Amino acid sequence: MQLHGNAKTTPYTRELMVRRVLEQAEPVRDTAESFGVSPQTVYKWLRRYRALGPLERGYRNHTGLRGLHRRRTGQQPAIGELGR
Repeated sequence: MQLHGNAKTTPYTRELMVRRVLEQAEPVRDTAESFGVSPQTVYKWLRRYRALGPLERGYRNHTGLRGLHRRRTGQQPAIGELGR
């Protein structure tokens, strides 16, 4: 996995964050402060851990996620017609 230069966490540090909160019952605020990230970042990785499980949480493919928004049901057929 290739990390960008501004990344404050690595898969290893994310693992440590999640373990401290779940296994050692360390408060999220304390965990965030010790890793130099916001509590929102710790919560983000906890959500991903719970959603994706321990093997998948370090990697997410961001290709195709930018610019995608939920469309109302009535809009979808009209958008499909524009491509023809």
